[in-house]
This record gives sequence, structure tokens and C-alpha cells, in this order.
Amino acid sequence: MKKYIKIITAVVICFIVAFIMLFLAKKVYYKVKNIRYERQIIEKNNYSLLQNIQKLTETKPKSVTLQELTDFEWDYVYNFAPYTNQKYIEDMIGMKSCIPMYFRGDGDETSILFMNKGKIVCYLGGKKDNLKCMISLNGSYTNYNAIRYANQNINTLYVEYDGYPRLYLADKEVVKSKGEKFEFKMKDNGKYESKKWVECTPN
Repeated sequence: MKKYIKIITAVVICFIVAFIMLFLAKKVYYKVKNIRYERQIIEKNNYSLLQNIQKLTETKPKSVTLQELTDFEWDYVYNFAPYTNQKYIEDMIGMKSCIPMYFRGDGDETSILFMNKGKIVCYLGGKKDNLKCMISLNGSYTNYNAIRYANQNINTLYVEYDGYPRLYLADKEVVKSKGEKFEFKMKDNGKYESKKWVECTPN
């Protein structure tokens, strides 16, 4: 009798283990599938944004809006300062990125990220000469880690053409853009004492 009980117990345990493994495998499969899908969306939107920026050289307008340059939906755009690595970017947006963020530790870089409903939908990062464009949304702020704007709060951008399009936040005399800057305090152990987004008018 004890022998049969052991056999039945072993069979039940095997079924439970098999079920758990199948559940975990399915979970991993869908997670990988979602990551691939998110990456495809980001790459598609990144390509579209770069193409639209390059098209500016055909008509050379003196000003443009981000809404005119983006063929995708977004509710927030972030501008990260040079030397800002991926960990800090993820801390600022409050989530892990499914794509690598550009960081080479130099000042000659553009790092712009678009989000929609809590998800990354486009990231433009790299050396300006490699991207063949530059976007700077920090306005008059020179000491900043990140600045973000809601879609409805960022307005006109100036465009300069010096080898490739360079986009800057327009002066407030033209039109005011209302943003938020990231402020934080660090403890000695490297953890945050506080972090928050504070309203600002960069231009």
C-alpha cells in the first residue's frame, strides 16, 4: 500500500512540476514576444522621426513643432543631458528600457525619448554627427539631468542648418513651452533621498 502511495505521490509531483515549468515557459515566451514587439515599434518610430527631420533640408523651414515631425502618438517627450547613463534614465522615467540607451560619456550627443501611456515609443540617441541631426529641448537650462514636456505643453522649435538640421526650443518671446525638470538628492550609499519632477519654463 505504501508503495502505491509513493508512486501516486511521485506522479502528482511530476505533474505539478511539469505544469509549473509549462506556465513559466509560456510566461517567458510572451515576455520575449512583447519585448520584440516593443523594440519593433521603437525602431519604426525612430526611423520615421529621423526621416522627417532629414526632410527639413528640402524646404528649410525656420521653425517646426515636434508634433509635425512625429507620425506616432506620444504624451511625453524627455530630453536627457549629456553624460546621463541608462540607469539614471530608467530612474527618471520610472521603468526599465527594452532597448539600450546611448551613453559614451561625451558631451556631443543627443538623447531624446518619447513615451505614450507609460511605454517607450521612440528613442533618438547618439552622436550628432552620426545621427545627422540634433535636438535640444533644455532651452536656457545648462545644469540639468532631464527635462520633460507633455505633448500639449511643448511648442515651436527653431531649426538651424549647419551640415544637418539642429532643433532648439524657441524663445519665450515667440511662444512659451511649459516643462518639468528632474530634481533629486542622493544619500552617501548611492540611493535616492528624494526625486521629483518640478514645473519649469526652460525658454
